[in-house]
Amino acid sequence: MGARIGRRAAVTAAMGLLAGCAALPGSQNTAPQTWPSPTPRVPDADLLQRLATDLTAAVRDHDADRFVALFAPQGRAAGSVIGRNALHLAAWQAEADADHLRVRTQAGAQTGWGSATLALAVDPEGRILWLGSRPGDHPVVWLDHLIDVSHDDPIWLIAAASQASMAPVWLRTARDASERLATLDWSVWRPPSEVAAPLTLELPADLVGFGEPIDVGAYVRLRGTDDEPRIVVSPADRPGLTQVERLHLLTHEAVHALTR
Repeated sequence: MGARIGRRAAVTAAMGLLAGCAALPGSQNTAPQTWPSPTPRVPDADLLQRLATDLTAAVRDHDADRFVALFAPQGRAAGSVIGRNALHLAAWQAEADADHLRVRTQAGAQTGWGSATLALAVDPEGRILWLGSRPGDHPVVWLDHLIDVSHDDPIWLIAAASQASMAPVWLRTARDASERLATLDWSVWRPPSEVAAPLTLELPADLVGFGEPIDVGAYVRLRGTDDEPRIVVSPADRPGLTQVERLHLLTHEAVHALTR
């Protein structure tokens, strides 16, 4: 039988591990969002719903050309990246959310959902000129750079393609951290089935995509009440960071993920 860990013990354990997480809601992105000039049109509710439906249908039908055709000529380079990534994920679904798009994603069919709320602007014909993170939100790894998806059960990693060489290191470390915590009883926080569920990491291309300063090693992103936590790892592999310190870092973040 594993040791039982209560709220006070969990917090103590987390504080005793290597620091490096950031408090998420309210954290500022390091890169201000840049809208097209002149000021573009924000879609009305009907157009937003149509775009959400059409983008989701294109991904469902594995139709990259149809996805990119929903973007204006000025936005098609970005649309091509987003569309390619959407098809690379196990699931990518857009829905209208006030005057934004909420996009829900899965790394693998058995993984939990994550989400991002994106701002967008359209041209007079209703085509997407710009689709990106809202000011103040952390970016998502599939938005600006091509990605690779890999896994080492029960861990999944969505990584910018430029970071592919680090994927095996973070996957192995996260699996070790997961096994380390699996020996404890987390029932005060989560049902046993949820503790054993797959965990998804994100590895952005650069610090702009990470959205935090270089001295932050990782953080847990939890966007909505129906999302599963995701651990976002800094692409800046700090000089002198050992494998043991990586393990401490991801164990620390996994505590946050388990306790939501």
